[in-house]
Amino acid sequence: MRRGSFHGPKGDNGGLRGRRGEARLRRRGDVRRDVNGIAAPSRKGRGDNEGEEEEQEERKWRAPTKDHISLSHPGSSLCKNSVDIRAIKDYNMLFYCYFALSAFDGWFGMKTFSAKEQDVDRRWYVADADGKVLGRLAARIATVLLGKHKPIYTAHVDTGDYVIVTNASKVRLTGAKSKNKVYKRFSGYPGGLREVPFSEKIKTKPEEVIRRAVRGMMPKNLLARQMIKKLKIYAGPDHPHEAQQPETLEM
Repeated sequence: MRRGSFHGPKGDNGGLRGRRGEARLRRRGDVRRDVNGIAAPSRKGRGDNEGEEEEQEERKWRAPTKDHISLSHPGSSLCKNSVDIRAIKDYNMLFYCYFALSAFDGWFGMKTFSAKEQDVDRRWYVADADGKVLGRLAARIATVLLGKHKPIYTAHVDTGDYVIVTNASKVRLTGAKSKNKVYKRFSGYPGGLREVPFSEKIKTKPEEVIRRAVRGMMPKNLLARQMIKKLKIYAGPDHPHEAQQPETLEM
């Protein structure tokens, strides 16, 4: 027998071993696999399957065993007849088949939730900035404005709450940042650079100090410009939002 031939009659698969022989038989529709996944030629078209041995051979390929494993699951509408993994030699294909059936039948049972604008319940919070570190305070406020503290958070919907900040003039910085920090703005014209140190900014416009810190921790888009409007900052301890009955924001 020549090298590379099938261990059987030469005419069964054209004298080829392995996948090439299987491919040739598959194109003719004459390939099947046994329990161990070994390819064997079908007896279709030979004319000798009328006896008892041929019938037993045919039942060997179709009869389920105790080791039978199927890809179908209870309630499956796509796969009424279970798919036998003995007929699948490629485990990657088995993986894809399994998850395809699960996805189309909704086996996972979970859908992505997307909040609607009319479903958002907005609350009011008040935060006292007296003695608070600027960065930590701004990070907490930005989280509430974005709505990330809620389980219904949706990136493209404003699910945040209102935040009132009092005693903005008493916020502090750590280390030497109170002396070194400088706020810059540029008009766009030559010589239009303006620099204001933190020590001066906190005295003249303390609201702007907290607003710029919070704005820098939010997305740079149109939705964030809408969210920042829910932030109310006051330099002193008083605010005109008592009617909203704000809750204390835990830091």
